[in-house]
Amino acid sequence: MANQEQFRQLENGVENWNQWRSEHPNEPIDLSHTKLIGWMLNGANLVHANLEGTDLSGASLHQANLTEANLKRTQCLGADLTQAILNGANLEGANLSRVDAQGGQFQSSCLRGSSLTGAELANTCFDGANLQAAKLDRVDLSHAQLMSTQLQGASLSASRLMYANLTAANLEGANLTETKFNRSNLTKVNLTSALFESTNFLGTNLSGANFTGTDLRKANLSGATLENTSLPDLLPEEEQEEYSPEACAQAALDDLLA
Repeated sequence: MANQEQFRQLENGVENWNQWRSEHPNEPIDLSHTKLIGWMLNGANLVHANLEGTDLSGASLHQANLTEANLKRTQCLGADLTQAILNGANLEGANLSRVDAQGGQFQSSCLRGSSLTGAELANTCFDGANLQAAKLDRVDLSHAQLMSTQLQGASLSASRLMYANLTAANLEGANLTETKFNRSNLTKVNLTSALFESTNFLGTNLSGANFTGTDLRKANLSGATLENTSLPDLLPEEEQEEYSPEACAQAALDDLLA
């Protein structure tokens, strides 16, 4: 149950809210299951706040601080989270579809089972975050940081991860249909049993990546770096040769000359 006094403080505007929080630094914040649809909360101090089940659809949270906040099962459809800080936040099962979180920080946050379909996430940091079974279809993650991110069973269909850093990320069993990883760093990434269909790894660094249990015949590895990469065991030998570093370099040259 939300604290009604705290709700009224927030209703009086962000400046008033932040001042009140500075005067009550140790008071637990409970704004759970409230409707904050379309509220202007830019720069709000919501550190450690309980916002479980709250409806933030269309709300503006630009540069808001939600570090270690509880956002389980929140509705954030179309919200503005640009440059917001959500490090260590719990967003399990949250609906973040079509949010704009460019430049946001989600380090070590939990987004297991959340929906980010159609979200704008360029230049966002998800290092160490848990995105297992998350819906990330049609998402822009260009230039994003996803080092050691847990993405097992996630769906990234038709998403763009160009120039992203996924070093040591876990994409086991992920749906990568029509996903673009062009020029990204996927060093030591676990891609075991991932689904590839028109997946693009053009110029991607796949050194030390694990492709065990996958079918790469519908993936583009032109120009990819494959040093110490574990390729599928079940492909015929002549098909494995197609993904050798020399073959990929030649394919990249062919692309440039085409």
